[in-house]
Amino acid sequence: MAGIAAPASAYVLSQLYRSFMAVLTPALTLGVTKAQLLLPRARSSSPSRSPGLQ
Repeated sequence: MAGIAAPASAYVLSQLYRSFMAVLTPALTLGVTKAQLLLPRARSSSPSRSPGLQ
C-alpha cells in the first residue's frame, strides 16, 4: 500500500499545482512582450567546427 501512496499523492499535488498556476498566471504578468522573451538565433551560414574534429 505504501508503494502506491507516494506516486498517488505526488500526482494529486501536481494537479493542484497546475490548477493553482492556471488561476494565478494572469496576475503574474511581467510587463514584457513575447518578442522580448525570445532568444536571438545564431546567424552563421555554416556550422562551426573545432580544428581538431574532422
